[in-house]
Amino acid sequence: MKRKNLALALTTLLCTSSVFAAPVESPDSATVKGGTIKFVGSLVNAACALEQPAGGQVVDLQQFSVAELNKSVGAVTQAKDFEIKLTDCSVETYKKASVKFSGVSVPGKNTILALGNDHGISTASGVGIQILSDGQVVTVDGSTPSGETVLQPGNTRMRFQAQYISTSTDVKPGAANASAEFSITYS
Repeated sequence: MKRKNLALALTTLLCTSSVFAAPVESPDSATVKGGTIKFVGSLVNAACALEQPAGGQVVDLQQFSVAELNKSVGAVTQAKDFEIKLTDCSVETYKKASVKFSGVSVPGKNTILALGNDHGISTASGVGIQILSDGQVVTVDGSTPSGETVLQPGNTRMRFQAQYISTSTDVKPGAANASAEFSITYS
């Protein structure tokens, strides 16, 4: 009888130990709550779509001699034309559009964009950039819109000019770059 009990006990022990010794498998994946993503935006009844090149619009003002700008404060270079292109315009709701430019302006001069620091490149000084609409200087601090452009069915081109303007009679050479954001108001 003792042998039967011993054999039974050994068999039970071997069977149960194999159950406990079986490897534990990891799940193929685990899900953890990550958080919330908020999507924001708005829908507007805009009269036109904006044609915007990939990477934004670049206006090449070319290269000028500092001597040209050192003549007097307010001396300007030849203006360079640029445009904001509107497409798919409908004139049923709105008939006109104006633009507000918003950038860093020269202190005390809201019509002159300050030159930006180009990451280690020597920046010019004593000069800024002006934007003109129909020959009239526009503000670049977002406070006042440009003159209005009459919308055309289909495509409309809002024409502007940009030029360097001296803010000192001691203009120093270097990179002369600036940027401005813009918004379009339809009326």
